[in-house]
Amino acid sequence: MGNKSKVESLTVCDITDASISKQNSFDEPSSSFVTPHSSAPPLSTVVQPEDEIRLVEFLKVHGFRWYQVVIFLISIISYLADIASDAYLVYTYYIQEDYYWSSLTMIFMVVPALLMSSFSLAWYFIDYKVRVDPPRSYRAWTFRLLFHGLQLAPLVRAADAIYYGIASRQPGLSLRVAAQYTQLMLYEDADCAMLRLIECFTESAPQLLLQLYIILTQPYPAPKFQSMFLS
Repeated sequence: MGNKSKVESLTVCDITDASISKQNSFDEPSSSFVTPHSSAPPLSTVVQPEDEIRLVEFLKVHGFRWYQVVIFLISIISYLADIASDAYLVYTYYIQEDYYWSSLTMIFMVVPALLMSSFSLAWYFIDYKVRVDPPRSYRAWTFRLLFHGLQLAPLVRAADAIYYGIASRQPGLSLRVAAQYTQLMLYEDADCAMLRLIECFTESAPQLLLQLYIILTQPYPAPKFQSMFLS
């Protein structure tokens, strides 16, 4: 579940039904779900006045805003650009027969990606076991596994966050259901941020040190310098 412990203080599980209908209908949650951190009894689907105030406040503070789509897209583009620049460096070293630097650059590119994908898949399976993640079709799981196999785990998380955020703004949703969607968006956003943090310490920092060392010790043409700084 990644960084969900940090988001826990923001959740509304104590005043909302956190379960998701197995028919993927959020209009009438069919059963109560008690989170692993709570032993509260099943709650009524009726929102009490005091709970309604808390739900409104929760959505006011943490609710989805349309500008967040732009932020998520920038995050996705920057991640893809980072991968592209690293791949270009690997290719450049290879065609110049610098196989040692090409191999090191590829290792610092692939190993962190495998680590991120492993963590992300583990979180998905944990979420599935404790029923935090809504039931998914085989097709959805196929796409998840495909993109994780392509080492694009942060993209899947960002896409899920966008989906839940937009879903929370659908007209006609009850406060309870909007809060549930918002919770799921926060969870996915937190997991995406944690994956990028893992990337920062396992890929970006080692890659930066490696390329700086190459710049300082090896004579290379200017175009390669530009790619190194992008990497």
